[in-house]
Amino acid sequence: MILEDLDLHGAILERVGARPRSELQLDISLPKQAVQAMPGEGRTLTIRFGAIQNYANVERFFFGYRPKERKAGIDRILETKRTRVGWSIELEDRGRVAIKTSKAPIVELAAG
Repeated sequence: MILEDLDLHGAILERVGARPRSELQLDISLPKQAVQAMPGEGRTLTIRFGAIQNYANVERFFFGYRPKERKAGIDRILETKRTRVGWSIELEDRGRVAIKTSKAPIVELAAG
């Protein structure tokens, strides 16, 4: 599965995890339009970014922020896009972060 092919607008960021070697894992509940586009697939997605060159900034963005009270999840995804130096993720409450990496993210869809 390729991240560029997914419409994550409106998806809910459920969990963020730090991993060894400057890696980040995002667990996401897919929005209705994404689930409808993939009948028979799961409703949750895991994205792992590796070899993050600006890991301190990315870590501060995801872990140095006190989330607003919400009914579900940590934040809502507004946009994910490929950039010249990696990826850009925009969240509803937190704003935008650049993830500088030359590695393609690993995307896994949970069965369900």
